[in-house]
Amino acid sequence: MKSKLSFLALSVMLVMLSVAAGAHTMWIEVKGNGKIGESQNVQVFFGDYSWGNPTKTAKWYSDIAEYSLVLTAPDGTTTELADRAKDASFYASSFVPTQAGVYKVSFSHPVKDVYKDKKLTYAAAAFVLVGKAKAKTATLTEGKFSLVWKDAAKKTQVVYMENGQPKADVSLSLVKEGEKEQTYAVKTDSKGQLIFPKEWKGNYLLELTDSEKVNKTAFNGKEYEYDYKEFTYQLSL
Repeated sequence: MKSKLSFLALSVMLVMLSVAAGAHTMWIEVKGNGKIGESQNVQVFFGDYSWGNPTKTAKWYSDIAEYSLVLTAPDGTTTELADRAKDASFYASSFVPTQAGVYKVSFSHPVKDVYKDKKLTYAAAAFVLVGKAKAKTATLTEGKFSLVWKDAAKKTQVVYMENGQPKADVSLSLVKEGEKEQTYAVKTDSKGQLIFPKEWKGNYLLELTDSEKVNKTAFNGKEYEYDYKEFTYQLSL
């Protein structure tokens, strides 16, 4: 009976909701595991993830193609991945791991043009677990948001944090690739952890948004009333 009630509670938490179309954002895709000495590909996309058809790079909005992609090695050293090739639907970079452990790639880009009444900042992050590392903790942070894995090999066991604290009973937005105009609401447990159901399959985008209303302020010659920030993480289940 307990297991049936737990499943029912989980089902209630994972309610599929309709959302408006046109939720364009940026995200990073990488392979979750790598080997020392072997090149790892990093792809950066823009578009509405739910459509499963990213926007062609020639039509990317404003100056978002000028993002700076930063690689953080397991020892904490950082490098900007400046050399990248343009594909029809993404920009591609690569790096060659020299250490065992967790490599992180990330960017945070304030968009040059104000969109309607919003100043936009697009941010995204991903990680690659390389070799047999003793330390497997992975933390992806942007602004007030953090995603923490105690074991990077268990990619579906992630703790959601705000301002350094786990957030219990918070609903987060997941968009599934190829399911137009749909999103999933998933709720954290008492410890802030998201554990995804085994029946969930496919590629998903976790979208964390922060919109702050401000006094009218000029940015690059245009006024805005909202400072809008979005942080994304792509996962495969």
